[in-house]
Amino acid sequence: MKKSFLVGLLSVCVLSMSYAAAPAAAPKAVAAEATKREPAKAGREADWGVGGQLGTLTGVNTQYFFTRELSGVGVVGYDFRDEGVGLLIDGHYNLRDLVDISKGALNFYSGAGFKVTNGDSKTRFLIRVPLGVNYFLSTQPLDVFFELVPEYQVNHNSGAKFEFALGARYYF
Repeated sequence: MKKSFLVGLLSVCVLSMSYAAAPAAAPKAVAAEATKREPAKAGREADWGVGGQLGTLTGVNTQYFFTRELSGVGVVGYDFRDEGVGLLIDGHYNLRDLVDISKGALNFYSGAGFKVTNGDSKTRFLIRVPLGVNYFLSTQPLDVFFELVPEYQVNHNSGAKFEFALGARYYF
């Protein structure tokens, strides 16, 4: 059971990376023109955000949009469950325009990644599948997000866990 779960999760990661490596369908100039028409001032291609998050892992959060749909997230902070320092890296696929709202942009995302924590003199490795929602303000380069994350610890009492996070980021 554990092996099939890991193989499935690894497959999702590989497919996400292969999609990210595929060449863009539109030229850069066309993509840049399309982003000018978006109502939100953040969450566009080449936008980089820095902020914080509260949750199981509380700390500094950063997100970079490689394309309109694909982004990478990194967090460094304190993990309250493992009582030690934690680092995570996720890849997100952002589902845009599912909900039409009058101001800003409401997006859903899913992805895959990993987390490393060091608490109780043990280093733990976890595979993550973040599921979340973020709201991009229309008047400021800011987003607010919430995510619920199933995780699977691959060493030291391996098993499934859940994590959550609530945070905000300012985009440059």
